Amino acid sequence: MVNTCEAYLTEQNFYDYQLLSTLGFFESDVDEYKKLSEIEDAEGSQSVDALVDLGDNAGVYTIRSLPETINLPSLVAGRMPAADNECLADDEAFGEEMIGQTISLSEENDKDTLDSFSDDEFVIVGLVNSPLYLNDDRGSSSIGSGSVDGYLYLPKDAFTSDVYTEMFLTLRETAPIYTDAYDTLIDEQEDQVSDLCRQLAADRYDDLLEESGLPEEMAADYGIEKPDTYVLTRAENTGYISFENDSAILSGIANIFPLFFVLIAMLVCITTMTRMIDEERTQIGVLQALGYRNRVIVAKYLLYAGSATFLGWLFGFFLGTYALPQIFWFAYNSLYDFASMDYLFDPLYAVLTFVVSLASILGCSYVACRRDFSSKPANLIRPLPPKNGKRIFLERITVLWIM
Repeated sequence: MVNTCEAYLTEQNFYDYQLLSTLGFFESDVDEYKKLSEIEDAEGSQSVDALVDLGDNAGVYTIRSLPETINLPSLVAGRMPAADNECLADDEAFGEEMIGQTISLSEENDKDTLDSFSDDEFVIVGLVNSPLYLNDDRGSSSIGSGSVDGYLYLPKDAFTSDVYTEMFLTLRETAPIYTDAYDTLIDEQEDQVSDLCRQLAADRYDDLLEESGLPEEMAADYGIEKPDTYVLTRAENTGYISFENDSAILSGIANIFPLFFVLIAMLVCITTMTRMIDEERTQIGVLQALGYRNRVIVAKYLLYAGSATFLGWLFGFFLGTYALPQIFWFAYNSLYDFASMDYLFDPLYAVLTFVVSLASILGCSYVACRRDFSSKPANLIRPLPPKNGKRIFLERITVLWIM
């Protein structure tokens, strides 16, 4: 699961930092981040929560500008937009029957929201998954019912403002997701990213004061407030953290279950080999009397157990490592439907499971053989005497039988 998620996030170029500022960002701010040696790429983005009419129903949707390099959505059905009045829709919130349908901004939106777009009607031309929403949680909003029903992607030219509401960054250096190495990498660069974000916001604030001609102590009275900035990481992304928690739970199960399976296999092996040797004790005695050494006779049973172990491992490993992840992925499909499961073959696990299986089964087989092979041939040729009877616990409670 983690391997599938990492491959998907890498392909879609998922962000490392998300920057927010109450004064927004400009293209010049994006260029400043691109100058940093540790930053691989930077891209400004616009997002607006709006009420959208879908026939007779209206819902709250996050409308985002279509990215060019970072957080690329993956196309599920349809095509990419070719005009400013075309959009991509959330695959979880819309069905393929909606492709080609026209949606419109509700008149219940405030004027600022309506003025944010160059048009109030858009045609759905494709359905997508977004790395920003790995699970089914679409976030909350201050409008409508308070919850977001889905998201839409519009071309950047469909937005009327040149101010970005957020900025996304990716680091030049990478590390596997959900590891201490990645967390360390993020921590090392976060101070530099935060300092520049605050500096750019402060510069923008000074420019606004200069343009207004107001002293700083009077700026707040006229609506020019000191900016607040926020630097978020993947740890603040709900879908990313939710996937980490769920995959960690399955990882814990995967660390425990094989132990039970091995113990059960060992128990079955001991029972089977003991019964087989008991049934063939006369033959074993004859072979010993004819001069065959114990190690030669034991080899027969170890070969039987070893061949069964090899076949069990061969089918169990390759069928299990393919089918079991698909079953779990199908079970989690209602929450995470961003990509199909990738098959992961790990040579180390293959060798390790084979060695553990072979050692445990052969060990149990040898233990089952030792008792009879320590007897003399004459004793083995004779029929096995019946076992002594044993009284059960209820028989010892005499009062029950007197009544």
